[in-house]
Amino acid sequence: MHSIACVLLAERGQMAPALNSIRDRWGDMLDKGATTAWEIFSGHEVGRWTRSWCHAWSALPAYLLSAFVLGVRPLEPGFKRALIAPQLSDLTWAEGRVPTPHGPVAVRVERAGPGLLVQVTLPDGVAAEVRVAADEVEAPDVTGTNAEIRREAAEFVIVLPSGAIATIACPINRSRFC
Repeated sequence: MHSIACVLLAERGQMAPALNSIRDRWGDMLDKGATTAWEIFSGHEVGRWTRSWCHAWSALPAYLLSAFVLGVRPLEPGFKRALIAPQLSDLTWAEGRVPTPHGPVAVRVERAGPGLLVQVTLPDGVAAEVRVAADEVEAPDVTGTNAEIRREAAEFVIVLPSGAIATIACPINRSRFC
């Protein structure tokens, strides 16, 4: 049930409590020397840290960090189109590669000075929509590939073609903070 709550928070754009839960619950496993994801959190059973030392249902951080912090999820079956909607929350950067049937989608997102920098490498056969919150940044600047940029409600949508290698610079919206 704990994993479901974290996913629901992430789906609603509330990464801070989800990341804090990972730091607390899974961090406790690491503090106790874990090299795998345990079946249960320590303290669930008196006198035992866990019942199983390696359990798939505790692998939530791998999914949550890829799908919501990096923001990489399929928009079409077989990852023909991907969504990249990073949620850094209190992190200063995140980087990773998400496997698809066409090859990995690589993403690096970081707070760069007064803004956000997103670097994307797509395999051939995968196009993508990169989404960033429009209330926090000015219109994005894309280098490395041709891209369509549009605003949809509270987001900028940057459409990248299959196989693109792109850097997306999103300067901070200074008017929001003045």
